Amino acid sequence: MSSPDQSTPLKLDLKGFTPRQYAALILKDELGYSYERAGRQLGLTRFAFRELYKRATYKHETKTIYANSNFLLQQKRS
Repeated sequence: MSSPDQSTPLKLDLKGFTPRQYAALILKDELGYSYERAGRQLGLTRFAFRELYKRATYKHETKTIYANSNFLLQQKRS
């Protein structure tokens, strides 16, 4: 485990994410929590947390695809 003064860079653009979606991504992807454990942290059932995480992941993937396509278009125009 890292010391408190060390930070892990997060590779997320937070625009458009709700605080709960952001928390779901951190709990599952960064901390490796199970759906059940992460759900308990947010006061949700594991099923509700799974849906929250699924929506946040989908939003993140969509934003990544969009950003990559914009980057490729800019490269093509140059």
